[in-house]
Amino acid sequence: MNLKQLIAWSHSDQPNTLKVLPSPFADSSHHILLQQFDDHIEVIKGLRDDAQDSPFWQGMHQLFGVTLSQQIAAFETCYPWLAQHTPIPLPCWLQTVYNADAQPCGVRTHFLAGQPTQTEPLEQAMVEQLADHLYHWHNLSSTRFGGLQQPQGERQSWPKQLQDFLQTLPDASISQRQLKQQSLQPLAAHPEAFMPEQFGVIMPDLRWDQFLVEAGRLALTDLDAVVFGPVALEWVLLEALLTEQQANWFLKAYPERPPTLAPVRQVYRAVLCQLQVFGEQNAQAWLNFPTWFD
Repeated sequence: MNLKQLIAWSHSDQPNTLKVLPSPFADSSHHILLQQFDDHIEVIKGLRDDAQDSPFWQGMHQLFGVTLSQQIAAFETCYPWLAQHTPIPLPCWLQTVYNADAQPCGVRTHFLAGQPTQTEPLEQAMVEQLADHLYHWHNLSSTRFGGLQQPQGERQSWPKQLQDFLQTLPDASISQRQLKQQSLQPLAAHPEAFMPEQFGVIMPDLRWDQFLVEAGRLALTDLDAVVFGPVALEWVLLEALLTEQQANWFLKAYPERPPTLAPVRQVYRAVLCQLQVFGEQNAQAWLNFPTWFD
């Protein structure tokens, strides 16, 4: 649904004011509208026409068997369920938006107050809230990986999923060849390291710009990519996301020891690089990220 269609659809509710918000980041998958009514504010996120063609969502489909449309269709049940299992606020689902072909293409939620975390100092309390939040979601377990409603992937098939996906890594530069080699070798040598007994709820696109902060309290606004997956993948992503000080705060606040990352780190770094989690980033950057949790 393009922006013009989304605006036309939203006007049927006759809000007092309608505001188009700028995209929070360059690779945003949605148009975002703010609807002001007499007594409350609502948010409409409409799927961009080309969102599902992005490297991230192509990778999510190959790895976890989910599409962005399927994720949106599951929001009605997944939003409330996820909200029950985290101490931080999530959007309250109000309505799923469908296009002219009856395909899910957006979601309407209540407005969450707050400022983007990029504009606020990342204090220790915020990192501790992130640790508490992820701990709760990591302990929502499944023996299969994939979408939250009906995960289909069996643990024995996860190494093959990874191998097939990593074969698509480019190898034009020295660093690209190095990353590809360092990921495929341990995967072939020790596939059992990539078969966790349980998969947890993770966000393969976890970034600070998906959170708001209000009076020092975090709120999560983007749940598009939440799936059952290997918790170690998210811990590897955290090493790239957090500074050394933040990693120490996180580790002290997380109630359990992290999974052993050494056998899987390079594989999951290659996966995250190919997904372009932080946008387009060269392979050398992923090779150079620190190791905070060993």
